[in-house]
Parts: sequence; C-alpha cells; structure tokens
Amino acid sequence: MGKQTGILLYSGKLGDQVGYYRKNKKGKKEWWTRRAPQNVRQTAATQRAATDFGTASKCSRLVRHALRPWLQYYGYHFDHNRLNKAFIDVIQADDIHKTGFKVPTFHHLQSLTGFSFNDDKATHQYLTGHPAIAENDNNTISISLPGIHISNTQTHKGITHVCIKAIALPFAFTQHDIKPVVSETITIKRGDIPQAITLTLPANKEQSIIVLEIQCAREINGRIEISANTQTAAMDIIAVLPAAKAPKPERISRNKLRRMDLIPPYCQPVKRSLRKQHHPLYPLKE
Repeated sequence: MGKQTGILLYSGKLGDQVGYYRKNKKGKKEWWTRRAPQNVRQTAATQRAATDFGTASKCSRLVRHALRPWLQYYGYHFDHNRLNKAFIDVIQADDIHKTGFKVPTFHHLQSLTGFSFNDDKATHQYLTGHPAIAENDNNTISISLPGIHISNTQTHKGITHVCIKAIALPFAFTQHDIKPVVSETITIKRGDIPQAITLTLPANKEQSIIVLEIQCAREINGRIEISANTQTAAMDIIAVLPAAKAPKPERISRNKLRRMDLIPPYCQPVKRSLRKQHHPLYPLKE
C-alpha cells in the first residue's frame, strides 16, 4: 500500500494497481494505491454476499444517474461511497429473503430519509421546522416547508435569493433507469424567506424517493445566478413515499334503464279452483 503523490490522482483499477481514497483524522481525503490480487477465491457464502452487494450497488447507481444533472454541481463534495453504504444497510436489513436474494423493501428504504448528498451542508440547517408531505385528492403530492432562515456569516455574504425545488424519483430496483420528476422552482428574496413554501409533485404509480434541494443565489445585473460555493447549497432525501393507489373505475351499466325499472312488477298468483282439477285418485263429488 502506497500513498499517491502525483498530480493525476485516480481511483479504481489501473493495470495491476488499484487506486482509492480515504479520509484522515482531519476529514481530508488522502489517495492511496495497492496491488490488485491475482486470484480471488470465493465460496458459496461469499458469492451470495457479493450478489447482495451488487443489488445495493445497482440501486445506488440508479439514484446517482437520475440525479446526475444536480450532483454535477457538488463535485467531490458528494461521496458516492456513502450512498452505496446506505443501500447496503437497506439490503442487509431484509430479513424476509435469504442471503443472495435480498431486495430493498419499502419498510427498510425509510432509513434513507435524512441522507445528505452534500457533505458540507444539509437542508435542515436552512429549515425552521420539519417539512410536511401530504397526498391531495387531485393525484398530486404537496410538500409544505414552514420557512427558511440564512445565518449572517461570511459564507452567505452577498446572497440575495434562495431557490427551492423538489425532485421525485420513482424507484424500482428492477428497472434500468429512473426518470426524475421535478417540481416548480420557487425563488424568493432573502428578506422574505421566513414565509411558508409549498411545492407540488405528481403522484407516482411506484414508490418514490423525495429529494429537496435548497440553493443560494446572487442577483447580478438583473439575473439570478446560483452561488458556486457548495457550502450555500444542500440536497437531501426527505421522504420515501409508497406507490399511489389507482382510483377504482366507476361501474357503468350497459342497459340505459335504471335498475328499479328492470325489476318486474309483483303479481299475485292466481289460485285454481279445486273443482276444476281432475285427478284419477281424487274424483270430483257432484
């Protein structure tokens, strides 16, 4: 194992070397390299464990690729290994299936709530309370934020606006990609940020991971530009919602008449006279 001291640092396999990084005691990343093993021996148990690890890696990749347009802003401040570890915990928590066949269940996906994609900032540092999520009758989801505050520090010097949006990820680990659904972006001035905010998202037929993003911006020549400082932006998972229930179709009768009109009227049966009934065993008496 050796420490990388060159200009071009790398991670992953390069020839017979494997590059990786880890954080030191001060929280800074240090890049290291080690020799790749020539032969890897796996038992049946390690193969099953590797299968579960592959399922967790696939789930993490689906989320990363769906959020790629927004994660590019954070750069190295987003550590994808943390997201892999979060999904590994979700897979290992599955106690219904055996090792090698475990899946991310909706109950254990709730542990993703509160995950921060930015190491330097979290959304709860901007919010004055917990967000409230409700399902509306018009097949939409509303996310209510009680208010936002910005501390008067050197980091937020020159900030004039705050941009807020919500992102829904219809998540199913069996699919090949995720098509994110983005809400409207609400931009408010810094002096008006204590007001409550409501974001709207359409309900999905699958379980959804709800992501909230808060970015600070500056007004330059009449244009609002997002601040390049990653300490002034946050993007977190705030909830994992179940699949929306499909409305039951109304039962339409093919007959145009009402049901009461289809019921025949009740008629009292006519009693036949016994004298008119002829039977060989019971002759009529004259």
